[in-house]
Amino acid sequence: GFISLAQKQAYDDKEKICQNHLQQKNYKSNICFDLLDDIVAQSYGGKSQHVVSKYDTRLVESNRGAREFPKNHKVVEAYLGRVSGRSNPPPIPSGGAWNVNSDEVLLSIHALEATDAKQYYLECTNPPYNALAGQDGLGVVPELVNVLSHPTKPTMLFFNGMNDMVCNHIGNEKFLINLPWENAAKFSQAERFSWYHDSSHRDGTAPSGYWQTFDNLHLLKIEESGHMVPMDQPAVALIMMNIILHDSDNGDKFWQNLQSSDSIKQCANCSTCKINL
Repeated sequence: GFISLAQKQAYDDKEKICQNHLQQKNYKSNICFDLLDDIVAQSYGGKSQHVVSKYDTRLVESNRGAREFPKNHKVVEAYLGRVSGRSNPPPIPSGGAWNVNSDEVLLSIHALEATDAKQYYLECTNPPYNALAGQDGLGVVPELVNVLSHPTKPTMLFFNGMNDMVCNHIGNEKFLINLPWENAAKFSQAERFSWYHDSSHRDGTAPSGYWQTFDNLHLLKIEESGHMVPMDQPAVALIMMNIILHDSDNGDKFWQNLQSSDSIKQCANCSTCKINL
């Protein structure tokens, strides 16, 4: 992997310090940020001009200059950012015709307030981050438990691309099984299923992902995808959203979609296995 077992031990020690900082309400701890940044920085060797993408471990990025991920984000910035009165609008992407009125686009999606506030769409925008930086490590555990425990049982789905490092599926699973929720232990021991989003992809092909659920909590790990699941696997993402949005109020139908014998294969569950980063 990107680190050795000896390095892992060192990072485990640093993570304990990070957790201590968070418990002391230091939600913007450099040692916490460094845990991932250090691994990425040395992923191809300290002297290399390239590193693994923390958003998709299948991709390589230059460690010099602006980040290129996600692909074509500059096009989206121009699509939404060439508004009237902006002194330094993003350049028109090279190649092909360009006949887009950003003012009309923002009007159609009810986003004119951003322009009024002199804020323009960027793939990574500093003002919102700076405003919330002091809460970066705060988390939403109490809020999530309140939602899961609500009498109306709203459906909660957590999904990860399995090639995403910055929001990785291992960390997400550890987060969910350690929730102070009355059904957390039952969720951690619930059966897991390989999931196929399309009947034509069942026999002789890898599953689209792996689904685990108990009560109103769902976890889906999606194959061949990084941070941008809808970009990497658009058909899979669409079916996933359709299941949650349209079947969440019909438990029998929901489970039929996931557990019909001709569409899934059951994976063995290990309730005693310890999950480590």
